[in-house]
Amino acid sequence: MNIKPLYVYKAAHFSPETCDRIIMEGEKLKILTGATLGLEGKLGANTDVRDSKLAFFQLEKQFQWLYDTVLEPVFAANKQQWHFHISACEPMQYTTYESGQFYSWHVDQHSEPYSDGMFKGMTRKLSITIQLTEPDDYDGGDFEIRDYCDYDSVQTIKGLRPRGSLLVFPSFLMHRVTPVTRGVRRSLVCWIVGPPFT
Repeated sequence: MNIKPLYVYKAAHFSPETCDRIIMEGEKLKILTGATLGLEGKLGANTDVRDSKLAFFQLEKQFQWLYDTVLEPVFAANKQQWHFHISACEPMQYTTYESGQFYSWHVDQHSEPYSDGMFKGMTRKLSITIQLTEPDDYDGGDFEIRDYCDYDSVQTIKGLRPRGSLLVFPSFLMHRVTPVTRGVRRSLVCWIVGPPFT
């Protein structure tokens, strides 16, 4: 299985107008606080691991424009770099980190495939983060990722900070968002699922 490069990013890939629209629509959604998603798709609060506000763009017709906009470059990156067998996208997550909030080291891929629901038998393969906030609007909140083969090797993805930047990486890689120390960091996150790796 090819896991190099560890990630692909496109600086300022999405326009300010697209970012504004995502934020406007995201702020209308039902907001959850400090939530982490379990294997069965159930949300639970664990602010030792994560402290943020989040909401979900459900797989509905009114948000089709968002899925079309985001997924085109993601599928292109997979075709060019990893060639993972992928099938679908989970509901996209609108996330807000205010001062003092963070998401500690974690992986997005669950230990087992989903056992029921619309993604039954599938596992997370690709993770996507889109930067919605101007870089000068906050301090801290850096996205860091660990090398799969060298646990002590941590990379801070500086290329993600420009507004509209897109980051794609395999869901089994450890990553985190460091605490925001000033301002507000907004992002859009999603996961691409497919059959388990063999």
